[in-house]
Amino acid sequence: MPLTDYTGATRRLDPDAGLALPDRRYGWQLKHDGCYVRLSLDCHGRIASVLSRAGRPVACDLLGILAGPPDSVLHGEIEAHTEAGIRAATARGFALCHLFDVTRLAGRDVSAAPYAERHGLLYTAQSILEGDDLARVRSWQTDATGRAHASSGRFVAPVPRDLRRLPVTPLVRGHAAARDLWRRAVELGGGEGLVACRLDAPARARNAKSKIKLADTLDAVVLDACATAMTVATIVRTDSARGPRSREVRFAMPGSAPIGTTVEVRVDGWYATGLPRFPRLVRSRGDLSCGGVTLAQ
Repeated sequence: MPLTDYTGATRRLDPDAGLALPDRRYGWQLKHDGCYVRLSLDCHGRIASVLSRAGRPVACDLLGILAGPPDSVLHGEIEAHTEAGIRAATARGFALCHLFDVTRLAGRDVSAAPYAERHGLLYTAQSILEGDDLARVRSWQTDATGRAHASSGRFVAPVPRDLRRLPVTPLVRGHAAARDLWRRAVELGGGEGLVACRLDAPARARNAKSKIKLADTLDAVVLDACATAMTVATIVRTDSARGPRSREVRFAMPGSAPIGTTVEVRVDGWYATGLPRFPRLVRSRGDLSCGGVTLAQ
């Protein structure tokens, strides 16, 4: 049975709207590209299970890491199952799980507490561990000889087995801080986007979190189409952050339009392979071609 996703962002906003939300009610976080996971801690505070949004076990090496008080449930984004997440983990040599919420702490249900309080509890839980002499000992995953080896037998960098694998995602306050984070992490750093978090929201609140992403628009000509999908080739890409850029990329997307029609397509950035993220139709470009277009609902 799928888990109740207490923590997901359900709305999608463009930067102008997302960064202008009332700063007395909202804070902003970096949106990590990966796979949502729910971490359950055992009676010793070690990670006993790592489950996906669908309630299935996620294959990773986080099991057994001392992560917080006993009988707790943490939520985070692990660097896995997406192109950017896998790339980050590969470059570092191991995956991080970026924590952003907690719904149970030391046997107490905290899901009804405001998000600002729950986020603060993540830091509190980790500071308790860091203050413990045993938890302060840095732990590494090595072999029987005390050295780290890859499956090929080569020496590799050791993999940490402690809180370094579980960083808490910072929550910034104020419009100036949000805009600065957007500029550094998204426009300059190429990140996926930000998440606007309603500070007073309990975990189950509707629209408590909103994704903020760059929305690129491009003009594309329809090459092939059926009742539910079509293949298009882009002819112009207009990127609000980095200026116009011409390119030709062929990809399939939902929708229906006459072959040869030029349409406007909106995408949430681009994968490293050159393909767009989540392409969807906006409108027919009647000024560039003849014929109408039926947008997918």
